[in-house]
Amino acid sequence: MSNFNIPNAVTSIRLLIAFSIFYFLIKDSVIPALILALIFILLDVLDGVLARKLKQETKFGNIFDIFTDTLCGVGIFLIRFFAGKIPTTISALAVINGLFFVLVEIYAF
Repeated sequence: MSNFNIPNAVTSIRLLIAFSIFYFLIKDSVIPALILALIFILLDVLDGVLARKLKQETKFGNIFDIFTDTLCGVGIFLIRFFAGKIPTTISALAVINGLFFVLVEIYAF
C-alpha cells in the first residue's frame, strides 16, 4: 500500500496546523491557537476514521500520525514553558511523556 493516501494527506495538513498553532502561541494569540487546536483534534479523528473506512492504514501513516500528535503536544508545552506560562515540572513531564510514547509506538511497529 502506498504512503500517499487521503489519511496521510489529512495528517500532513495537521502538521501544518501544528506549526500555525506554534506561531500564534509565540505571538501570545491564544484564541486563534485554541481554534486551530480544535481543528487539529477534529482532523486527528478524521484521519483515523478515513484510514479505517478506506482501508488505507499503513505503518508509515500510524507513525506519521503519532509523530504529528507528539510534535504538536510537546511543542505547545515547550512554547508555553519558555513564555513562563507553565512550570518546569509540568513541561518536563509532558516532554518525557511525549517522547516515551513515540519511542514505544515506533518500537511496537
